[in-house]
Amino acid sequence: MPQSSHHRETRRSWRRAAAGPVAALLLATAATLAATAPAQAATDARPRPAPQVTLTSPGEGAILVSVCAVRLTADASTRVGTIDRVEFYVNDQFVGSDAHAPYAIDVPPSHPALRGTARHTTFARVVTVSPAATADSRTVNFGHAPPPPAAMVIACPSGVKVAEGGSTSMTFVSVCGSTPGLILTVTGDPGVSVTPTVSPPGNQEHRITVSAAPGSAGAVARITATPDTGSCMPGNATVTVS
Repeated sequence: MPQSSHHRETRRSWRRAAAGPVAALLLATAATLAATAPAQAATDARPRPAPQVTLTSPGEGAILVSVCAVRLTADASTRVGTIDRVEFYVNDQFVGSDAHAPYAIDVPPSHPALRGTARHTTFARVVTVSPAATADSRTVNFGHAPPPPAAMVIACPSGVKVAEGGSTSMTFVSVCGSTPGLILTVTGDPGVSVTPTVSPPGNQEHRITVSAAPGSAGAVARITATPDTGSCMPGNATVTVS
């Protein structure tokens, strides 16, 4: 049956009445989004805290024996993102990186970055991802000195720090006119050990592992490397457990 003009007008009125609240709701929602967008944009634009890195070795003004590798160590942290690696530089030349804490590398005395001068500078750079960022440590000055004239074994480094329950490595260098074997002994507080305890002859450099037992925090020990032949003087290193 055809609808009357009265019925058609009534349905139009219902549609207009229903559309009013919906339109008002849409307008209110749009206004809210428009008001919060600048605040969200401002939040997103706030600068993120930068990562931090501190060069912990060598110390400022340190004088290292020229036959020893230069051990570079650093502490790094970040509040956002992930640390990808810590890079090390000597005299503004990249000399290596470490992707795992504790961050450390050994730069051999023959490295090109150490040639030509007895005074050097070094710094560390932390590199993060997600987001990508970098930060540099302060620059540290250090020097190189020739080995003593006496025939002796030199500890590289002469002071070793190792975490409780952990291990690290160090090197004894024979400046003896020959290449004797070394006998390694540990004295002082218990909990510190070395591997191997006998290093065979034939090499000028003797790399050893220093370990600290669980529960040995605070221990201080002394490693002595005694040549097995000749009149070469022994070398000593002090170990501190943290």
